[in-house]
Amino acid sequence: MQKKHIMEITATSSNELPTQIVMDFFEQGIAITNAPKDIVLKKSNAAIRVISTLGLLERKMVDACVFIAGPRMNDGVLHVADLEYFKWLLSYNSQNRDHLKRAITNIQQTLIQINIYDEKAPDKDFWHSTNFLYDVSITNGKIYFRIPESIRQPLSDPKSWTYLSFRIKNRFTSEYAYILYERCRADQFRGATDWWDLADFRKITNTVDIYAYFQDLQKRVIKPAIEQINEFSDIYITADYKTKGRTKTHVRFIVEENPNVSRFEHDKEKMPHDVFDALKEIFGFSNSQVDEVADYPLDYLIQKIEFTKYRIANSKTKIGRPDSYLMKALKEDLRFNASEVSLFEAEKNNKKQVKAIEEKKVAQEVQSKLNEDILLAFNLLGEDEQEEIVDAYKATDEFVSKIKPIARDKKFDLGSTIVRRSFVKYLQQNTELGVDQ
Repeated sequence: MQKKHIMEITATSSNELPTQIVMDFFEQGIAITNAPKDIVLKKSNAAIRVISTLGLLERKMVDACVFIAGPRMNDGVLHVADLEYFKWLLSYNSQNRDHLKRAITNIQQTLIQINIYDEKAPDKDFWHSTNFLYDVSITNGKIYFRIPESIRQPLSDPKSWTYLSFRIKNRFTSEYAYILYERCRADQFRGATDWWDLADFRKITNTVDIYAYFQDLQKRVIKPAIEQINEFSDIYITADYKTKGRTKTHVRFIVEENPNVSRFEHDKEKMPHDVFDALKEIFGFSNSQVDEVADYPLDYLIQKIEFTKYRIANSKTKIGRPDSYLMKALKEDLRFNASEVSLFEAEKNNKKQVKAIEEKKVAQEVQSKLNEDILLAFNLLGEDEQEEIVDAYKATDEFVSKIKPIARDKKFDLGSTIVRRSFVKYLQQNTELGVDQ
């Protein structure tokens, strides 16, 4: 029997940046959380008021599918995207495809209730219940999906909406921060959210059956969500409570512009991505710490990052606070002693060699995948087209003078590694099969 969750949603997307610019960020290997410009999801406020049991990954997937469908939402097409690009939109770096498939299945088992209210004419209110996705496939490095016809219009043409940044939303590791951020961002113009009694707040945050005591709810849900939103987003929120006696009965959130966001974004943009990532991911820097070190000369900052990484890896005494040690190295200009210098240089040279080997391996894997794709495209052609291409190849100097004399039985045989490599090169350089690879 189909598992039934209930989810209210109305969403749409607007690609504020040209698609090619977004793809350039992906192809350059820039993490979506560090994209130099915002990749915006235009999401209806009805969708933001969703109440569902979906987890963090599933919520990200819903947003990504709406974003990908974008202006073609109403075309009724089978939407397709590169799987790695789809994962990039989710900031999903794992190779665990089974986890992805389970999340997709969970979305398909979730009933979506669309509620669109008409205050002037209540009899024109629209309510509809259906599934969000169907015909989902993952194959040949692509993900395919359809959005049901009955919800395309309300998804693509909301009456009110909020612009949400993928860069910001993917910084959240807490499902509760993800949910609460959307709610607060939509109400930013009002300065505060509505008052929610705690029962409603539990429904909103999918905590109806957990954290029965308020102290646990505050410690596990409210406090971590506020901390992540204030640390990583463009808004700054504080909790406000109503009480009855000593019992808290209602909560709302005061919403202000985050005073740290402008400086934080400026520092992130002027730093190379690898330096910024090292500060945040390796050393666990907060935004204020990034601000503090941003004015150091870049060469000096990189030098102390490498110094601190070496000390952490090789010190006999455990360094418990990498962020504090890096701060100390910067402020006091800590340096290697004589014995460490040669060891550090040897380690650095070894890393360069390992990196070169890895880059060569990656290049070979990419070329191998490219070859497979070109041969697959060739095999999908009709027999007449295949025969025409093969005849043209067999007439080339490459085949006649170099390949045929050493090929097995002097024949065109794709089972031969020599013939296959030469033929793939010919397809790539002389046919349309290689144009889009």
